Amino acid sequence: MPIDLSDAIIVALINSAALIWVGWLQYRQNKELKAQRQTQAQDDRQKAMEQGMRALMKGELVAIHERFVQAGRPMPVEIKDEADQVYDAYHALGGNGTGTELHRQIMVANVSDDHPYHQEGPA
Repeated sequence: MPIDLSDAIIVALINSAALIWVGWLQYRQNKELKAQRQTQAQDDRQKAMEQGMRALMKGELVAIHERFVQAGRPMPVEIKDEADQVYDAYHALGGNGTGTELHRQIMVANVSDDHPYHQEGPA
């Protein structure tokens, strides 16, 4: 049975609509994948920044601990306050463990009235 012209046109229109719909779906999917990749890249950068900041803060706690606690030197109140602020930020970024123990030891260290950056030397 021969296909008349109107049936051929309807079939062509249906095929065209289906192709347009499939193309649109692929476009949307590609757009969503690109957005997901960008979000993942931002998350990775944020995580790296947090890890870096946490490492710097822990390094500061270690330096204060070595300079005063391990050396047995009295610690100026300002340094103790600084260590407390550093620890709060370190802990908020997920730091724990060793940093927490360093902070605990710093907080129980002897306090002095000296200026925080007083260099010991001949009087």
